[in-house]
Amino acid sequence: MPQLHLYVSAETAEALRRKAKAHDTSVSKYLAEIVRKDLGVGFPEHYDEILGGWQGELPSPRREFD
Repeated sequence: MPQLHLYVSAETAEALRRKAKAHDTSVSKYLAEIVRKDLGVGFPEHYDEILGGWQGELPSPRREFD
């Protein structure tokens, strides 16, 4: 997996550490998630809510050779 390096101020680095800790993850994983969201990589926002949101019954599949 490629690695990227960036430079930020000490204040920004500390803020990132706090945010990552609040999300119970590493700074690297936290930043990777921010980048994925910004680039639109992965599933759309609220995908998990939509996936479980179907209500009702599905129609029975049609049999072609009855």
